[in-house]
Amino acid sequence: MLLTLIWKKKSLKYLIKRSINSTPGRAGSILTRHKKVLINKSKIRLINTKPFLVNDVAQILRIEYSPKRSAFVGLLRFLKSGFLSYSLITNNSQPGDFIYLNPPIEKISSLGNILLNSNRRASVIAPLYKFPKGTVLSNISARPLEKFSLCLSAGAKAKINAFSPAKKQVEILMPSGKIIYLNSNCFGLSGSASNPSHFLNKKIKAGQSFYKGIRPTVRGVAMNPVDHPMGGGEGKSSGGRPSVSRWGKLTKGGYKTITNLKLKKFKKIKKLFLK
Repeated sequence: MLLTLIWKKKSLKYLIKRSINSTPGRAGSILTRHKKVLINKSKIRLINTKPFLVNDVAQILRIEYSPKRSAFVGLLRFLKSGFLSYSLITNNSQPGDFIYLNPPIEKISSLGNILLNSNRRASVIAPLYKFPKGTVLSNISARPLEKFSLCLSAGAKAKINAFSPAKKQVEILMPSGKIIYLNSNCFGLSGSASNPSHFLNKKIKAGQSFYKGIRPTVRGVAMNPVDHPMGGGEGKSSGGRPSVSRWGKLTKGGYKTITNLKLKKFKKIKKLFLK
């Protein structure tokens, strides 16, 4: 997506909110480590995470940058109702493109032929069972009729691996390489998330992280014994024990944190899927 297409003027007032304003530095006790209250008044766009509730066609009017979000957002205008809302868009989207909301299966198959013969791109938001095998998706809901919660960050994409025989579950390959099983009535957006080159951005000063609410991280061996299990000692010392966190949990050597209950639940879902 070309940066020249990003809208650099004012956004819609009734579709934004300001982040919490606070005094610089740290005030009071630290409740969460390495985090602080934002001190800037960023204009955060209110994202419509359930656009699929309306059987309509949306057009992208412009593409904007939203603070606290790595992917770009698009200002959508729904053609039937006429109301405006911000929503996450796919990669290579341009102003004027269309997003079809829950079209029939025949319409989805015909869209592929239309897009090959024209420069105009279109995206589809539909239940997972309407997409063919091998489709690349983003903005996926974890449960039916819930808001988008998976593959929202810049460049994220998932892939449909297989369908269950009864088409009640779908096997999804996540960006991390893990496989999850979702209800076939969950919704998703065709295509990968926008701004895939976000990982190339480099921070030129420490203040850029500080403005985003990230406080400095201190090594455990540099602390006192009352602050960390590996603190204290004369000069540089390893603490006389394996590397642990502040609460004594192992941090190196492939320490697994998944429980047997999670493994049993995953195996049960996989067994039902293969039936």
